[in-house]
Amino acid sequence: MTVIGPDAAAAILQAYKDGLLPMQRGKTVKDAPDAEAYVRNDEPLWEEIRERRRKKECVDDVSLVRESDFHDHHLMNRIFFKNAGPGPGRLTLAGIVVHKDIRSFPSNSGRRPDTGLPSPGRAAMALHEAPVRAFHPRRSTDATTRNGTGGSTSDQVR
Repeated sequence: MTVIGPDAAAAILQAYKDGLLPMQRGKTVKDAPDAEAYVRNDEPLWEEIRERRRKKECVDDVSLVRESDFHDHHLMNRIFFKNAGPGPGRLTLAGIVVHKDIRSFPSNSGRRPDTGLPSPGRAAMALHEAPVRAFHPRRSTDATTRNGTGGSTSDQVR
């Protein structure tokens, strides 16, 4: 999904109202109440844009990580992969020492262990798609997701 910021949406809406956008022959400009509401209520949109930028910058600057980010498993995987490498690691995030452990589990067929780490022929992004198990000592949060590789990986954040 492409997100259009409030300024771009306002410019597109104005071009539409002025008849500057390509239209079907014989059609006229109509009211666009949903688009106008989107442009008028721009503060939540700006907040979402700021939050997306902060999360993107967290990967390179771990000082921007907040405790609430611990629930975003994809973000945690990207941060650890970039700052601690593809194996087990330890980082201090939001003032909390966080350990990542990689554990091997048998694949569905039981023939080979699967750590979720890239193997020859698998894309390097596989670690980002690997299942994550998050445990936070201050909360009883325990969530596990699975990748589509047939095996399962557990990364514990503690």
